[in-house]
Amino acid sequence: MTELKRDKQIAVADELLKVFETGSSVQSFCNIMKEIFQGCLIYQNRFHPKKIYVYIGKERDEQLQKQWQMLRETFLPLDIEVRIFWAEHFGILDVDATMLSDKIAIF
Repeated sequence: MTELKRDKQIAVADELLKVFETGSSVQSFCNIMKEIFQGCLIYQNRFHPKKIYVYIGKERDEQLQKQWQMLRETFLPLDIEVRIFWAEHFGILDVDATMLSDKIAIF
């Protein structure tokens, strides 16, 4: 957790306490991701609830990668499949802002 500033470390610790109290690690993952990566978007697959898509909205670098890995390993159960998108959002049908062909991730 040394990759995070003190206030972010405290936020992670607070969220971990909530996990121990409530057992809701996926919700805590979403909460802390939005705290650490402000502006990130998290989607859960409607047909496969154990699949999560995360859009960070920043260029990938080593420090952000380490922060992401720490949060993923700390908060999410092993059976949750996560697909991460860094700077480019993926296209969502009928949402015009996400369907710009030169600015979306294709998968």
